[in-house]
Amino acid sequence: MQYGHLRASTVTDGYAGRARDGLRRILTCNYDPAKALCHPDRVHPSGGSTSPAIDRCDPACANIARTETHIAALRTEIARLRAEIVEPATPMPLRERLRQRVDHLNKLVAQHEKTRTTNREETDVDR
Repeated sequence: MQYGHLRASTVTDGYAGRARDGLRRILTCNYDPAKALCHPDRVHPSGGSTSPAIDRCDPACANIARTETHIAALRTEIARLRAEIVEPATPMPLRERLRQRVDHLNKLVAQHEKTRTTNREETDVDR
């Protein structure tokens, strides 16, 4: 199983059991309260905060991991948004917002491709 750009140590550091899929399944939160940007006070595990605040998810958070499944979902969403952009009934202001969203999602895909972790046996030729 691949873990996107997730560090191998995160899978074994005791918080792996707290992983949660979120944000329309475009990421997994490997929740470690000490690193959670969704909690401004970053409560330590013994201090109370036991789950991520998905409504305050910060894209810079170290708890975020994306797998190939998440990236496939992002690509599907990008295709859906592009189809909506060219739809004649879509108002111009909405088209611009959709273009901005496509640009943002494309950056997430590019970042994943640049930083993803793969099996050591896999080479650049295999990608």
